[in-house]
Amino acid sequence: MSNKELQSMVYFGHDRDDVAVGRRIVSFQNAGINVQGISFNRGDQKHKSNQKWKNLDLGYVKDAKLLNRLLVLMRAVMSIFRNRRMIRQADILYARNLDMFLLAWTAKLFTPFSNAIMVYESLDIHEALTRDNVFSKILRWVERRVLARCDLLVISSPGFMKHYFKPIQKYAGNCFLVENKLYFESDVVKRPVVSSINRLEKRPLRLVWAGILRCQKALEILKSLASAMGDNIEIHLWGEMDFIQIPDFEEQIAKYNNITYFGQYAWPEGLSAVYQEADLAWSQVFMWTNNANWLIPNRVYEASYFGVLSLAIAGTQTGDYVSENSLGYVIPDSEINTILKYIQQLSVTDIVDKRVTLLERPVNDFIVVDNDVIKLIEAIRLSRESSLDDCELTVKDKL
Repeated sequence: MSNKELQSMVYFGHDRDDVAVGRRIVSFQNAGINVQGISFNRGDQKHKSNQKWKNLDLGYVKDAKLLNRLLVLMRAVMSIFRNRRMIRQADILYARNLDMFLLAWTAKLFTPFSNAIMVYESLDIHEALTRDNVFSKILRWVERRVLARCDLLVISSPGFMKHYFKPIQKYAGNCFLVENKLYFESDVVKRPVVSSINRLEKRPLRLVWAGILRCQKALEILKSLASAMGDNIEIHLWGEMDFIQIPDFEEQIAKYNNITYFGQYAWPEGLSAVYQEADLAWSQVFMWTNNANWLIPNRVYEASYFGVLSLAIAGTQTGDYVSENSLGYVIPDSEINTILKYIQQLSVTDIVDKRVTLLERPVNDFIVVDNDVIKLIEAIRLSRESSLDDCELTVKDKL
């Protein structure tokens, strides 16, 4: 495909500074697409993307406050109306998450002569969409209207289609799977060499939990591991702490000498420090139970790139992915006693052997390459011209 057929995009993002938003926009730019961003900002978010692009700032919105986000949307509509010319000229309107697609759809209504392809990217299924109450039913109804108007649904996990979009939303339109991989040049953040993997006999097992840390149950599990294993384990926490979900985080870990919070890290160059000393990575979260069971988090790809084994729970999409791709260990259930027993009986030799095997895997298994982005752009183009294969089939040719 020639990228000249699709030259320009307006990308509607929930946060101008979010690293994942930055990864997606830069990947399109590097593939030759001229991208104009339209996004909110979270203001208090410290874990920011260091990428720059043209962006229409829609103002501040509170993190994790869905009702607030919906109210702020109303204010944003006028800003988009005043800038509707940029919408009219775009070949693609690409929106991340439901609220941003509503804005994109509204923007297209302001430009009735626009023939832009509409793309809805869903990387999380918010808990408000899966509850059995009036508000959730209204939101699902709104999303069904959105799905009827999008040309392509982009998802990051096949679990979203299998458990939500098909059975609950009855979606039968075009869908494309884009795995939640890393996006950077492999020479920017180099992988460890196999010889750098230390054996474990003379040191504690090192377990890392990295990213946005907001799951209290995951923290409880790690605290229990710290108590039970003592000097036999070191737990390293890295990333942005969500003090809304875990307000007393510092007090909770203060009494554990084998739990250390290292704080924020630069992305992507800071990833080496996060994973270079680790043997295992905690990959399972439990917030928004349905979403947690259906997603495949970015931290799985991060850990695997650095030869660190992921820990996941059976019966979840994360667990299935880790098991099917031999990326670590899948624990039978999420009961703390089960997890403790499982980790305590892990073989030192098996851990080292599995880490060596991971580092021998091709980098394309864990990071996005140019051809991956071209496939997505091709899927966007074809979504207007014809029906794509069923999403479950598309998974076999995943990005």
